[in-house]
Amino acid sequence: MGRLGFNVCHCPSEEEGFAGAQLQYHTVDAVGWSCGRFPNFPVEIGIQFEGVVMLRSIDILAHEFKIASKVDVFVCDGPAGNSSHFPQYNRVQWQRLGHFCLTSNKETEYKARELKTVQINRPTPYLRLLFAKCHLNPYNFFNQVGIVGLDAFGDVVTPLRLVTPIRASPAPEVD
Repeated sequence: MGRLGFNVCHCPSEEEGFAGAQLQYHTVDAVGWSCGRFPNFPVEIGIQFEGVVMLRSIDILAHEFKIASKVDVFVCDGPAGNSSHFPQYNRVQWQRLGHFCLTSNKETEYKARELKTVQINRPTPYLRLLFAKCHLNPYNFFNQVGIVGLDAFGDVVTPLRLVTPIRASPAPEVD
């Protein structure tokens, strides 16, 4: 079991400078993702893996003050038969696995980041995360949610041809 490569394939709400694609990079300069200001909840992020993977677990590192109250986790089945193409993200049938809650972080005065590990153990080409409303706090002026990091762990079961290849290049420069 190793770290899985992925693309952020669906991210309809993002703050300038904090695009969903930032989650694909694991560098000290990566800033993570934040949804746009005053979003309509729930906010969604879609992850496309490098094939059908046996997704064992995910690690999500929450932002220190742009904190979702709840995150719903979904997967889908892979392509039918021996197909080597991904089904389109917006046309798959999602299976809700459950949810997890994040603390408000009031106890640390919004300085710590909460790491959640979610055991999944399901084959899937995609992961869908729905972020419920944010925890209100004095630093989150625009009612946003965000995550600093996302890691997925498992094994590739069937490599698939991707519409957009998994990025292996370094993270883009952040001004």
